[in-house]
Amino acid sequence: MQIRPFQKADLAACLAVFDSNVPLYFTQDERLLFEEFLASLPGPYTIVEDAGEVVACGGFARSNSNSNIVNLCWGMVHRDKHVKGYGTAMLKGRLAEITQNPEIEFVDINTSQHTAPFFESNGFATLYVTKDGYGPGLDRYDMRLTVRPKI
Repeated sequence: MQIRPFQKADLAACLAVFDSNVPLYFTQDERLLFEEFLASLPGPYTIVEDAGEVVACGGFARSNSNSNIVNLCWGMVHRDKHVKGYGTAMLKGRLAEITQNPEIEFVDINTSQHTAPFFESNGFATLYVTKDGYGPGLDRYDMRLTVRPKI
């Protein structure tokens, strides 16, 4: 397994990862938003490869509203590769990079009911839930991880 920065040549592979997760994890309507996100990345975006195949991708960016918050952005693992450790490796890699910045206190994510348990098992707490927040049957969970508590 190799974790590396996104390159423009990865676009088709990242879209294939996205497509593999529709409709359970993403709605088809979100595809264009993801493609636009990849065209103008607001922060680092990571690719996870295994045997030369892109199996996962995800990034992070500083929150516009608060400089001590980083948001995890568009993290996903190819549907055929779930529960093989790729998501955990990608999350740990992103958190390691984020926590190098001493100004960051919180890592936020919005995700669905399908992946919220994964983030809970990695220390994230649910702040609130919006029923059908992404679309019918796809609830939005806003979650937070405290990486540097105030003393």
